[in-house]
Amino acid sequence: MTEMTPIAAETAQTVEGAPLLSTPAAAAAPAAPAELERDALPVAGDVLPSAEEADAMDPVWAWLRAHHPNLQAPPEGFSLSTQGIYQLDDAPNRNSRIKGQLFVCSPLVVIGRTRTDKDGAGWGYLVALLNPVGKWVPVIVPSSMLADDGRQMRELLMRQGLRCAQDRAGRQAMGEYIQSSSPSRTVQVVTRPGWVGDVFALPGKVIGQSNNEMEIMLDLEARKLLVAQKGEVADWKAMARLAEANSRAALALSAAFAAPLLTRLGEPGGGLHFHARSSRGKTTMLRLAGSVWGGGGETGFARSWRTTDNALEGIAVDHNDMLLCIDEIGLAPTERLGEIAYMLASGQGKTRSSKTGQTQPTARWRTFVLSSGEDPVATRIEASAAFRRSGVQAGSSVRFIDVPMLIDDATSFEDLAGFADERSFTRHLIDETDRHYGWAGPAFLEAFLADPKAHEATAREMIETFIAQTTTPEDDPQVQRVARQFAVIAAAGTLACRWGVLPWDREESALKAAATCFDAWKAGRDTTKSAEELDAIRTLKAFFELHGASRFESLERRAPYGTAGEDDPLYSSSSQIVRDRCGYRLENEEDGSFTYFVTSEAWRTQICADRDARFVAEVAKKCGALIPGEGGHLTKNKRLPGRSGTARVYWLQPDKLP
Repeated sequence: MTEMTPIAAETAQTVEGAPLLSTPAAAAAPAAPAELERDALPVAGDVLPSAEEADAMDPVWAWLRAHHPNLQAPPEGFSLSTQGIYQLDDAPNRNSRIKGQLFVCSPLVVIGRTRTDKDGAGWGYLVALLNPVGKWVPVIVPSSMLADDGRQMRELLMRQGLRCAQDRAGRQAMGEYIQSSSPSRTVQVVTRPGWVGDVFALPGKVIGQSNNEMEIMLDLEARKLLVAQKGEVADWKAMARLAEANSRAALALSAAFAAPLLTRLGEPGGGLHFHARSSRGKTTMLRLAGSVWGGGGETGFARSWRTTDNALEGIAVDHNDMLLCIDEIGLAPTERLGEIAYMLASGQGKTRSSKTGQTQPTARWRTFVLSSGEDPVATRIEASAAFRRSGVQAGSSVRFIDVPMLIDDATSFEDLAGFADERSFTRHLIDETDRHYGWAGPAFLEAFLADPKAHEATAREMIETFIAQTTTPEDDPQVQRVARQFAVIAAAGTLACRWGVLPWDREESALKAAATCFDAWKAGRDTTKSAEELDAIRTLKAFFELHGASRFESLERRAPYGTAGEDDPLYSSSSQIVRDRCGYRLENEEDGSFTYFVTSEAWRTQICADRDARFVAEVAKKCGALIPGEGGHLTKNKRLPGRSGTARVYWLQPDKLP
């Protein structure tokens, strides 16, 4: 490669003898061939051929125009060579006190104008610079960075390897060079992957044909996203074939294809959490599913739960319309886990304000999450102080679904495909996900976009069929909602199989895996009630089991008042002082159980705490544990010691709670 000597600040103004070219027609005889770039340069959705295809590379502009005639010539008064950009003596606005060719920066071409705001704001420039190792690097430069003396722009470009003039004249000329360029292309820049109309934006690639006049480009602003391709498609399929006969593995692979369908089908985000004790294949499920989209990290495509909820917002945005794998939930902050799980599934971050007090745009995304850990998400949330105060958030429990990894007490896989044991089987899967990944996701998108309307209709039909076959009218709406998530996963896996992306022998394999895991979730839940109802029941049972004797004064009836009745006077049966009394209790003569008379204030503040007191009472009534009053009232009149007349209290029989 032609030597590109760094230019010191004191000699930056005039560099003599550099090969120049102001227009393509002025190309002189080339110098020694330069081994420019090995990687292709993306040009607004197009690809610039590698320099090895050129006969010569000095000057650079002749090669660029030969291979990319759509590129505009340098603006008047500037030239481009392998040595860099120079401002000529006769350039408009040239500082007359400086003689000779003025060095501006190392090789840089302006490819197009960019726009990040659909309403017309957010304009910028798409440029490509030649870095010190001979690679073209595309960079988006917001127009606002050229304000003042353009320092922010230079910092951005220099981080990517650009050499800039250090004198004032050279810095001014650099801003003039970029702003004077008039590229013919306009590029719509998106800052998160996923659907943009009818195309799907991935790093370095846009899948589909846009109906928009502008081209689409994804800019992650140097954030690393493990979307990449490695290995061979056939070898990846050989690995994926091993998952077909294993319900958890087949579910994980199917879930990897569900994420891009969510937006197209109008389905909300969600997630699965594989849980079991250590070394049972949980992380392997994440690696297997992640290999659909990429890899290369310490745990393949997966991220770690060891991060802040603010950082997870950014990670979720970077996985918009794609799979997000997060490993080892034991590293997550327990006190905020419920809120974080709800945030990831709901697809909306916090609303924040700037230093000036203006509201900043809220981060939004739609993704499907696969998580792993030794404990269920619900168990970890229930262990937090926040849960004890306020109870369960149904949004997190039914959108972030706990799936037991174990099929029985010791088995995670139904079919080991001839391997000696589960350890060697999972070791093989992990090794293969390190070697082959990133092919299936784009292939699935290309197959879907061949006829998106028809495929959407097919997926919706599959979803409704799955729900009808796996639920009953008696199931709570939250159970129906979980079934719908499994249905979307089943539909995605079935379509991937139908299109040959998944190499499974039977399309029904995805449906069977989803149904098996849905049954496992229901078995672990052991009820058709909603999460809020379960929480209300558990709250009541826990309170009366812990405080039934200590916080309720025992009562008894006394003769000669005849047959016991509800209005009979009651008397304290103990001289013991009851601290923090919540009410009274009376033993039932028929079976020895107790009826508790709970004061309204104690019911609201002590038993229900931050939960909805009326809802908890309604649940108890539905279970037959609350004896309602007349006229549909949840409280009922009772004569109690030390009170004149009757008082309205909650009549509760905890033994009747399920």
